[in-house]
Amino acid sequence: MIKQLKPALFMIIILLGATNLQAQNTSDYRKLIEEADLYLEAGDIGFARIDYEKAIKLNPSDEHPRLKLAELDRLALTQKKNDSLFEQRLINAERYFKASNYNLAQTEFLKSLELKPESIFVKERLATIASLNKKAERKEKDSGLNTSLSINKQVVKPNIDIASTPKKETLSFIDNQTTIEKQTTKKEQQKNTIVPSVEADAQPTQLQILLRSADEYLKANDFENAIQKLESASALRPTDKNIKHQLLATKAQLEKRRKEEKSYSDLITSAEKYITQNNIRGAIESYESALKIKPDETTVENKLTALRDKLTVEIKLDQDFKVFVDKADNLFHANNFTEAGKVYEQARNIKPEDKYVKDKLLEISRIESIANGEKLKKYKEAIDIAEALVKQEDWQGAVQAYNQASEHQPNEQYPKLRITELNEKLQTLEAQLLASYNNAITEGDKAYQTRSWDIAMDNYIQAARAKSSNNLAQNQISKILSFLEGKLVLTLTPPTTTLFLEKEMKLSFTPLEMSKRRNNYLIIRIKNSAAGTPRLYISYGLNGQKNGGILFRSILKGNNFTNYIVKFSNQDRWYRLENNWITLAVEGSPLEIEYLKICADI
Repeated sequence: MIKQLKPALFMIIILLGATNLQAQNTSDYRKLIEEADLYLEAGDIGFARIDYEKAIKLNPSDEHPRLKLAELDRLALTQKKNDSLFEQRLINAERYFKASNYNLAQTEFLKSLELKPESIFVKERLATIASLNKKAERKEKDSGLNTSLSINKQVVKPNIDIASTPKKETLSFIDNQTTIEKQTTKKEQQKNTIVPSVEADAQPTQLQILLRSADEYLKANDFENAIQKLESASALRPTDKNIKHQLLATKAQLEKRRKEEKSYSDLITSAEKYITQNNIRGAIESYESALKIKPDETTVENKLTALRDKLTVEIKLDQDFKVFVDKADNLFHANNFTEAGKVYEQARNIKPEDKYVKDKLLEISRIESIANGEKLKKYKEAIDIAEALVKQEDWQGAVQAYNQASEHQPNEQYPKLRITELNEKLQTLEAQLLASYNNAITEGDKAYQTRSWDIAMDNYIQAARAKSSNNLAQNQISKILSFLEGKLVLTLTPPTTTLFLEKEMKLSFTPLEMSKRRNNYLIIRIKNSAAGTPRLYISYGLNGQKNGGILFRSILKGNNFTNYIVKFSNQDRWYRLENNWITLAVEGSPLEIEYLKICADI
């Protein structure tokens, strides 16, 4: 009964976990939508976009964030166009104003005001023009001269005061209280007649001036100056909670913008650093993130477009280069050096400074100048082995192979150059080899203390290869072999020393006594003279029946015989059944095997 309940209980746990995860995702999604909507309401398009995109990843089926992103795109485009047109009109108006051409200046300022009805600067300019025209009229009456600052004496007077700006939700400070006034215009109202006059704005108090200035700075997103004005206003009326609330809100906006600016600056710096490192993908990612914060930065957008184009071209060139190199390598290994040289030249046309292609072309030119013979054949075999070892990062083995190649062709510079390069690389890797050696010794000692002889042997072999000049690892290897050979149960000698590919070597023996089949270790003495790290497969059984699972391990490259240890103690069928044969098989390249020894650590 209990066994039947376990699967059901397990399924209930899984369902509860899935339900909790879904609930968490739903909560995160709602939070992102709420934050994004608040950002959008506050006009923070960059942060709103980031949160909507995160929400889409959590719930791709909901249309709300996608519609909001489309709305953001439209808002950004409209705002960009309006800002550009407003800026151009303002430049024209200022040019006319400074040239004392007040009539044309007035026309341009009115057009600017249509685009940004809340602009205090434009209203002040229009008030100044109205005042100058009135002064000119009074002067004309007093002097009897028929002159005026205006070409056609046409003064545009306001029909709506500052406090009743149409189509805009503005922040108004009246009687030291902050109120939100939402006003809309009727179709009959004119759009271009919002001009404050001197009479309409008679002698405001210092507090009103400060609050109006703060309001103007806030609309211009000039939070620093807005804070200064609000602090001055708060000093005049320290008990006004509305002013204090606005001051705190403005400081929060300033802090948020500073964080946004820092994030944007860091991303731009990161992108530029990636460019100097020729990391095109990293630069693209940084610029894309920066544009999410400031979508209207055309300079960054242009750089991003150029980088994407460059990346597309580089990817295509890299693909073509790889095709040429692979084709040339195949021709080279097939001893078709003439055709290989032609294809390497095609690769060099794409990347003229690529060292591998240059070295191959140099090698081909040397090979073609050498007469065919046994030395050339041995030279090429040594080069092939060396390059295979380089791909396996067996730098020391590669140096030995290049030395052999150089012995066959002493006048050839290619192996000498490669030996010099690899020796320099080995010097730089010395610290890494030392760290590898220390780690291998530490792990080997731990395994040695727990009598895990196979693990200890693996680590000591690795340590010996990392630092061959130190005898500690080799001494530990000798201790392990001496101990296990003192526990020797059976020695098996192969009928031939070479274990060929795709051929199985079978070693028969009399079944061991059960008392000697506990905690067995197999010592195999092997030499791998070829390139690569072939794998050795070990099986066992009784007569015609295979009983054991396959044990295998990678055999490292080396010119000398090496003792490897394989643990048999965790093989139940080896212990329980009276096995009377072991088979060996190799994958990758042939091996030389001297003997097998079965030991019992009992």
